[in-house]
Amino acid sequence: MHGHATKSSSPTAIAADAGRFQLPEPIAVDKTKPTRARRLLIGGFVLFAIIRLCVGNFHGLVALPNGVFDDALFVNNAHSILAGNWLGPYDNRTLIKGPFYPLWLAVTYLLGVPVFLAEDLLYVFACALLMIALKPAFPRVSPSVWLPVYALLLFNPMPFWGDGFTTRLTREGFYCSLTILLTATVFGLFVRAQRSVAELTVWAIGLGVALSAVWLTREEGVWILPLVTGFAGLSVFRTWHQPQRMKKIGLFALPFAIWGLALVVISAINFHHYGVFATVELKQQDYLDAYGAVERAKHDPPTYVPGPMVLVPAEARERMYAVSPAFAELKPYLEGTKGKDWAGLSCAVYGGPCVAVDQFDEFFLFAFRDAVALAGYHTSGAKAAAYYRRLADEINGACDTGKLSCGPVPNSPAPQWHSYYIPPILKSIMEDSVHLASFDSPEFAGPGSVSVGDQWVWSDWSHFTHEPIELPAMPSSGVIRIQGWVFDPAAATTISVRTHAGQPAEYTLRSVQRPDVLAFEHVPTALDAGFDIVTPCVSGCDLYVRGGPQPGGTEWIKLMPVDAPLDGTRNAARMGTLTAVIDVRDKTEPATAMVNEKWPIIVAVHKLYMLLMPLLSLWGLAYLVVAAVAARKGGDWIPPVISAALLVSVLCRVAVLSAIKVTAFGYADATRYMGPAYPLLVAFAAVAIAGTPALLRIFVPAHAPDLRLPYPAPGATSS
Repeated sequence: MHGHATKSSSPTAIAADAGRFQLPEPIAVDKTKPTRARRLLIGGFVLFAIIRLCVGNFHGLVALPNGVFDDALFVNNAHSILAGNWLGPYDNRTLIKGPFYPLWLAVTYLLGVPVFLAEDLLYVFACALLMIALKPAFPRVSPSVWLPVYALLLFNPMPFWGDGFTTRLTREGFYCSLTILLTATVFGLFVRAQRSVAELTVWAIGLGVALSAVWLTREEGVWILPLVTGFAGLSVFRTWHQPQRMKKIGLFALPFAIWGLALVVISAINFHHYGVFATVELKQQDYLDAYGAVERAKHDPPTYVPGPMVLVPAEARERMYAVSPAFAELKPYLEGTKGKDWAGLSCAVYGGPCVAVDQFDEFFLFAFRDAVALAGYHTSGAKAAAYYRRLADEINGACDTGKLSCGPVPNSPAPQWHSYYIPPILKSIMEDSVHLASFDSPEFAGPGSVSVGDQWVWSDWSHFTHEPIELPAMPSSGVIRIQGWVFDPAAATTISVRTHAGQPAEYTLRSVQRPDVLAFEHVPTALDAGFDIVTPCVSGCDLYVRGGPQPGGTEWIKLMPVDAPLDGTRNAARMGTLTAVIDVRDKTEPATAMVNEKWPIIVAVHKLYMLLMPLLSLWGLAYLVVAAVAARKGGDWIPPVISAALLVSVLCRVAVLSAIKVTAFGYADATRYMGPAYPLLVAFAAVAIAGTPALLRIFVPAHAPDLRLPYPAPGATSS
């Protein structure tokens, strides 16, 4: 019969079309007996992981106890968690950032794992989990392809080594690992959507935990939601006609239930301790309304001016002081020393011409909260919330009655939106995307910062993190800290550090009150028996005492070596009525040697990625286009969907940070904040590498000869 061909509706054709929505069958492999190739592959994965851990652990900790909104805040929160006091006493800083990173620090301390090594271990695990998650989506790819793909992800130098913040106790490196962990669990659940309920349950729980961790570590988690929600919908689509459909759909909802439960639990704990039902106070509704009301007041400029912005300038503040008694209470602080301090800091960060009491960008947020605290309202969460509610009502009321010229009521924590933001945001997205693909960073200069504070702070931080400290003028042998007590009820005593020969050694001494010694000795002077000594003489020196049993108290008497074992005998001494004990001894190692040895390797890896990643990014784009075309022609649609999701996630991160950069926070696109986009971009390139062999098989003609084996000519028959 002649005529136009029509699409077949035979059962065979329908089955073939349905096959597009399922993963192709993997090549049959006997998994009961590990082959030599598989053993070599596993060995390669383990070897790369070990190398990454060795090279990655190249720097010490930069201790900044003056980082009251970052480093010191996280350390204090973690100490309070370990003491059973949640995040510590309430003030304007307690709930300003998510609690998951302090929880992580507390866990690493309890496990005795150095904090940077723990971050590296988490990243290694996340990369491996991503490989496991993706493998079923590429079942016909040779296992040897996964080794270079894993290495490409594993040795990504940004931002783990490319930002000075990564040597500090901040969230950035940890957040990158969590992002890859979240991405792996999303893909793992989606790719296995048609497998057993038991297997899906494991991935669903993992996704719920990862999503909760990401959301509770940083505050801008909205950028990752398109990935999570989009793949949840696709997973439902893939299982709609599968057995146990409703059970599986329930499992796809389980991660969101875990996430919601985590947010409720953290909010409830915060409410129990502080009276604030929110994961962070910056998301509490009374605060959001108050801060949004303050930013409503209209002011110049009427158009966008590139560079740092003054969100609430002095002239706008003066108009609000006149209409809001609550806001007027902050005037002595916003216009006084505190406001000028924050203005000076913002000027130092951004440079350029500065106004004496105007804070650039996000610095006003900190000045504002400090002013509220100085006015006496951050003594409890309930009192702070009541003040913020009163402030919001007064300013919004003035706006509604025309006493104050204002913009619209904000519906998000973001600053007031203006249409003139659109061109600079689009420009920033383009520039940051190109910069991201280049893997270049002006901040990639190695750990140039050193710790601030004193030896006691450094010793505390080193003991807590199990990390060596980047110290100024650090002796090559490090320093040792000795804590204990010395007491003689019959006479006053003085303690010092001297060499074995009795010569004075370098040391710093401070006295410490010891209520435990007082309770034991029952003599009032025993309260001041404690000592805390820091000395670079880590061996070859002794503790000496003057006074006590010595007539006249003029000669130094040797007590015990500074490095005496804490075994209950050699770390204690008795002389007549005098008792001396060393309770604690910590050695702080210098980190400079590690930096000098490993930094050239890091620089070489960075240069290699700067060479490769622009080309691999283009490869990824080309793969996405060709794979999408192949999928439309009947090919597998899952790999291009995964590729597109990674690209969209990268662009979401860039877009969110570009918007923050233009509207509120002038250096939001710094390497440390752009960090999660780097491993996602590497994963985008890795998917292209893994998926290209399958595309080549599709586009190579089916009748092409196989040059590897002899074959009969067309039409010939074998004898």
